[in-house]
This record gives sequence, structure tokens and C-alpha cells, in this order.
Amino acid sequence: MRALHGRKADFMATVTTFLGVSILVFLLGFQLGSYYQVAKGLNIGDKQFTLFSAYSRAEEALFYVDESSGIALEQASSEAAAMGGTASPACGTASGIALWKDGKKECYPSTEDNRAALAQSLTPQLSKYLAAYKALKIPADYSYEFKEGNIIGMAKQDTAISGELAKTDSKDTYSYKFRASFKHPMPYSDEYDALKAKARQIASSCEGKNGFSGCIKSFDGPAAGGLQLDVNCLGPPDETERLALICARNGKTEYRFGLRLE
Repeated sequence: MRALHGRKADFMATVTTFLGVSILVFLLGFQLGSYYQVAKGLNIGDKQFTLFSAYSRAEEALFYVDESSGIALEQASSEAAAMGGTASPACGTASGIALWKDGKKECYPSTEDNRAALAQSLTPQLSKYLAAYKALKIPADYSYEFKEGNIIGMAKQDTAISGELAKTDSKDTYSYKFRASFKHPMPYSDEYDALKAKARQIASSCEGKNGFSGCIKSFDGPAAGGLQLDVNCLGPPDETERLALICARNGKTEYRFGLRLE
């Protein structure tokens, strides 16, 4: 009797599990169908696996966006830093690098300048990776928000998955839309603030001095914020032009800026 009782318990557990899974699959199919705008006349009970496949494709695309945007962000950060941390250098450039000071004119980049430069470099970098994703056409036009030490990217358009449902004579169709986004920590924190403070210190010390090159070179070496200054990275300071192009490294990122002093 105990063995029979055990078999009945096993049977009831199996039936309960089967019913639970069936209900879950039905509800999932119903939710996907209603939320993602499945065409009218669709028999959800027969087609939920097709809908789930669309959902799975969307999840794969979102994972790709998240991973590729992180790589693109690192590359964009390095590119923006190498140009001087500003998308619109008000003091002009020298060798493609933003001048933070040009004689009496000071153009030290603000936090907004740094963010604009990063966003300007990020868009083409991200577009390159999204274009390489062949499973779906993911829009590459993003808006960016900087919040609490993070950069948040939101696609301006939906990505659409659509098609005909399999094994149907009525050619029912489905349409599944989602909007990609990503969130990553900013690739730098206080580096620009430390560099601007150091640049002002260099300008204050070397402005108007006859030994311009020697004065600039005296700042070669460790700087605040874990940065390492290299005043010869792009050639020695130009005594005639009183121009110095200075690099500062922190890990893999190299920040560059120029100073033309009086």
C-alpha cells in the first residue's frame, strides 16, 4: 500500500508540474502577443513559440548593444582625450590637439565640453559595431545622458522584428518592437580637473620666461590624480612659438592638450 501511495504521489506531482508549465507557457504567449502588438486573428496558444523566438532574438540584440557600447565607449574616451577633451576648441588647435591657452586667451574645457567631446566620438564608434551586427538592423542614432557618474545611451528609434508565423495557411504575421539602451560608468572621473589644474600651474610658472622649454620640461613626471605628464610625447616645446603639446597618461588613456604662452 505504501508503494502504491508513493506512485500516486509521484503521478500527482507530475500532473501538477505539467499543468503549471502549460499555464506558464500560455501566459507567456498571451503576454508577448498583447504587449508586442501581435496581429489580429492570431491564435496565441498555437504560436507562442514563434513569439518567444522573436523575444529571444531581441534579447540577443540587446546583449550585443550592451557589450559593444562598452567597447565603443573606451575607444571614444581615448579619442576624445587625445584631441584635448573638447569638441569645439575655442583657442584653436595645433597638430589636431586643442589648445587650452593661446596667449592671453584661456579655453580650458568645462565638464560639458568633455562630455560633448565624448559623445561626438562615441556615436561613430558605436555605429561601426552596430552595423557589423547582421542578425537585425539596429538603429545607431542615440541620445546620451550623464547621470551619477554614468553615461546612459538611449536609441532614438525602435528595432523591429516581424514576419509570418510558421505553419499557418492564413499567413498571420507578428511584429515585435523594442528600444535598445545601455548604461556604463564614465571612463574617467577627475582626470580632466587634475589636468586643468596642472595646465594652469604650468602657464603661471612659465608665462613670459626666457627659458620657456626648460620651464615646461621641469613639469615632466608624476602629476595629480595618478597622471604621468610627458612634455616630449609630441616633440619638444617650441621655443620660438612658445608652444607646448603635453601628454598625460593614466592607464591606457592618453590625454593631450596644448599651451601657447606669451
